[in-house]
Amino acid sequence: VAGLVAGETLSVRDLLACLLVPSGNDASYVLARAVAGDWQSFVEMMNEKAAELGCTGTHFANPCGLPDDDHYTTARDLALIMEAALQYPEFSEIAGSETWELPATSGNPARTLKSTDFMLNPDGPVYLGEGVVTAAKTGYTEDAGRCLVAAAQKDGMDLVGVVLGAENVADASGVTPNFY
Repeated sequence: VAGLVAGETLSVRDLLACLLVPSGNDASYVLARAVAGDWQSFVEMMNEKAAELGCTGTHFANPCGLPDDDHYTTARDLALIMEAALQYPEFSEIAGSETWELPATSGNPARTLKSTDFMLNPDGPVYLGEGVVTAAKTGYTEDAGRCLVAAAQKDGMDLVGVVLGAENVADASGVTPNFY
Protein backbone atom coordinates (compact mmCIF):
# COMPACT_ATOMS: atom_id res chain seq x y z
CA VAL A 1 0.00 0.00 0.00
CA ALA A 2 2.89 2.37 0.71
CA GLY A 3 4.39 1.63 -2.70
CA LEU A 4 7.78 0.58 -1.41
CA VAL A 5 10.26 -0.57 -4.04
CA ALA A 6 13.04 -3.10 -3.47
CA GLY A 7 16.36 -1.35 -2.93
CA GLU A 8 15.06 2.04 -1.84
CA THR A 9 16.21 3.41 1.51
CA LEU A 10 13.93 5.12 4.02
CA SER A 11 14.41 6.04 7.65
CA VAL A 12 12.66 3.98 10.32
CA ARG A 13 10.53 7.07 11.03
CA ASP A 14 9.38 7.24 7.41
CA LEU A 15 8.76 3.48 7.34
CA LEU A 16 6.60 3.86 10.44
CA ALA A 17 4.69 6.57 8.59
CA CYS A 18 4.27 4.18 5.64
CA LEU A 19 2.84 1.64 8.09
CA LEU A 20 0.61 3.91 10.15
CA VAL A 21 -0.63 6.61 7.78
CA PRO A 22 -1.85 4.67 4.69
CA SER A 23 -1.77 1.20 6.36
CA GLY A 24 1.20 -0.03 4.35
CA ASN A 25 1.46 -3.76 4.91
CA ASP A 26 4.65 -3.70 2.86
CA ALA A 27 6.23 -1.45 5.49
CA SER A 28 5.23 -3.83 8.29
CA TYR A 29 7.33 -6.60 6.77
CA VAL A 30 10.32 -4.31 6.16
CA LEU A 31 10.21 -3.06 9.75
CA ALA A 32 9.74 -6.56 11.16
CA ARG A 33 12.79 -7.84 9.30
CA ALA A 34 14.86 -4.82 10.36
CA VAL A 35 14.03 -5.34 14.03
CA ALA A 36 14.13 -9.13 14.32
CA GLY A 37 15.92 -10.45 11.24
CA ASP A 38 12.79 -12.12 9.88
CA TRP A 39 9.10 -11.40 10.19
CA GLN A 40 8.33 -14.64 12.05
CA SER A 41 10.68 -13.72 14.90
CA PHE A 42 9.11 -10.28 15.03
CA VAL A 43 5.64 -11.84 15.36
CA GLU A 44 6.95 -13.82 18.34
CA MET A 45 8.08 -10.50 19.83
CA MET A 46 4.63 -9.03 19.17
CA ASN A 47 2.97 -11.91 21.03
CA GLU A 48 5.38 -11.55 23.95
CA LYS A 49 4.69 -7.80 24.18
CA ALA A 50 0.92 -8.36 23.99
CA ALA A 51 1.13 -10.79 26.90
CA GLU A 52 3.31 -8.34 28.85
CA LEU A 53 0.65 -5.64 28.34
CA GLY A 54 -2.03 -7.93 29.76
CA CYS A 55 -3.67 -8.83 26.46
CA THR A 56 -5.53 -12.09 27.06
CA GLY A 57 -7.47 -12.40 23.80
CA THR A 58 -4.78 -11.61 21.26
CA HIS A 59 -2.49 -13.74 19.15
CA PHE A 60 -0.58 -12.44 16.15
CA ALA A 61 0.31 -14.59 13.13
CA ASN A 62 1.82 -11.87 10.92
CA PRO A 63 3.07 -8.30 11.34
CA CYS A 64 0.31 -6.64 9.32
CA GLY A 65 -3.06 -8.03 10.40
CA LEU A 66 -3.98 -9.96 7.28
CA PRO A 67 -6.43 -12.82 7.91
CA ASP A 68 -5.15 -16.01 9.48
CA ASP A 69 -7.04 -18.43 11.75
CA ASP A 70 -4.30 -17.93 14.35
CA HIS A 71 -4.44 -14.09 14.18
CA TYR A 72 -7.05 -12.53 16.45
CA THR A 73 -7.63 -9.83 19.06
CA THR A 74 -10.29 -8.11 21.14
CA ALA A 75 -11.39 -4.52 21.57
CA ARG A 76 -10.05 -4.55 25.14
CA ASP A 77 -6.64 -5.74 24.01
CA LEU A 78 -6.46 -3.18 21.20
CA ALA A 79 -7.20 -0.45 23.74
CA LEU A 80 -4.33 -1.74 25.92
CA ILE A 81 -1.99 -1.80 22.91
CA MET A 82 -3.02 1.74 21.92
CA GLU A 83 -2.47 3.01 25.46
CA ALA A 84 1.04 1.52 25.43
CA ALA A 85 1.81 3.01 22.01
CA LEU A 86 0.67 6.45 23.19
CA GLN A 87 3.58 6.48 25.64
CA TYR A 88 5.83 7.21 22.64
CA PRO A 89 5.42 10.80 21.33
CA GLU A 90 6.69 9.70 17.90
CA PHE A 91 3.80 7.24 17.61
CA SER A 92 1.24 9.96 18.31
CA GLU A 93 2.95 12.33 15.91
CA ILE A 94 2.86 9.81 13.07
CA ALA A 95 -0.48 8.11 13.84
CA GLY A 96 -2.08 11.52 14.36
CA SER A 97 -0.98 12.89 10.97
CA GLU A 98 -3.41 13.39 8.13
CA THR A 99 -0.53 13.33 5.65
CA TRP A 100 3.17 12.49 5.68
CA GLU A 101 5.81 13.76 3.27
CA LEU A 102 8.24 11.07 2.10
CA PRO A 103 11.50 12.13 0.50
CA ALA A 104 12.56 10.96 -2.94
CA THR A 105 14.39 7.63 -2.96
CA SER A 106 16.18 5.56 -5.57
CA GLY A 107 12.85 3.83 -6.28
CA ASN A 108 10.27 6.58 -5.88
CA PRO A 109 9.90 10.34 -6.29
CA ALA A 110 9.01 12.43 -3.25
CA ARG A 111 5.42 11.70 -2.37
CA THR A 112 2.68 12.44 0.12
CA LEU A 113 1.08 9.65 2.12
CA LYS A 114 -2.57 10.22 3.03
CA SER A 115 -4.18 8.84 6.17
CA THR A 116 -6.98 6.31 5.97
CA ASP A 117 -8.53 7.98 9.05
CA PHE A 118 -11.29 10.38 8.00
CA MET A 119 -11.33 11.96 11.48
CA LEU A 120 -7.95 13.56 10.73
CA ASN A 121 -9.15 15.30 7.55
CA PRO A 122 -10.15 18.92 8.32
CA ASP A 123 -12.31 18.99 5.20
CA GLY A 124 -14.10 15.74 6.02
CA PRO A 125 -17.56 15.19 7.51
CA VAL A 126 -16.29 13.41 10.66
CA TYR A 127 -13.41 15.75 11.54
CA LEU A 128 -13.50 16.45 15.29
CA GLY A 129 -11.36 19.58 15.36
CA GLU A 130 -7.69 20.45 15.58
CA GLY A 131 -5.82 18.23 18.01
CA VAL A 132 -8.83 16.23 19.23
CA VAL A 133 -7.82 12.93 17.61
CA THR A 134 -4.26 12.46 18.80
CA ALA A 135 -3.58 9.10 17.13
CA ALA A 136 -5.59 6.59 15.16
CA LYS A 137 -5.19 3.41 13.18
CA THR A 138 -7.70 1.98 10.78
CA GLY A 139 -7.89 -1.57 9.56
CA TYR A 140 -9.89 -3.53 7.05
CA THR A 141 -10.16 -7.05 5.76
CA GLU A 142 -13.27 -8.79 4.50
CA ASP A 143 -13.13 -11.08 7.53
CA ALA A 144 -12.64 -8.32 10.13
CA GLY A 145 -14.75 -5.58 8.56
CA ARG A 146 -13.94 -1.90 9.03
CA CYS A 147 -12.00 -1.31 12.24
CA LEU A 148 -10.67 1.72 14.06
CA VAL A 149 -8.60 2.33 17.17
CA ALA A 150 -8.39 6.02 18.07
CA ALA A 151 -7.15 8.19 20.89
CA ALA A 152 -8.65 11.61 21.55
CA GLN A 153 -8.22 14.49 23.98
CA LYS A 154 -10.72 17.20 24.79
CA ASP A 155 -11.59 19.31 27.82
CA GLY A 156 -8.98 17.55 29.95
CA MET A 157 -10.27 14.09 29.12
CA ASP A 158 -8.25 11.37 27.33
CA LEU A 159 -10.15 8.59 25.58
CA VAL A 160 -9.30 5.51 23.57
CA GLY A 161 -12.05 4.06 21.40
CA VAL A 162 -12.13 0.79 19.49
CA VAL A 163 -14.56 -0.19 16.73
CA LEU A 164 -14.39 -3.69 15.28
CA GLY A 165 -16.38 -5.34 12.52
CA ALA A 166 -18.19 -2.35 11.05
CA GLU A 167 -19.79 -2.81 7.65
CA ASN A 168 -17.84 -1.93 4.53
CA VAL A 169 -20.55 0.35 3.17
CA ALA A 170 -19.71 4.02 2.76
CA ASP A 171 -22.29 6.77 3.10
CA ALA A 172 -22.82 9.54 0.52
CA SER A 173 -19.71 11.30 1.89
CA GLY A 174 -17.58 8.20 1.38
CA VAL A 175 -17.29 7.54 5.13
CA THR A 176 -17.67 4.01 6.50
CA PRO A 177 -19.54 3.24 9.77
CA ASN A 178 -16.40 2.66 11.84
CA PHE A 179 -16.02 6.46 11.99
CA TYR A 180 -19.54 7.05 13.30
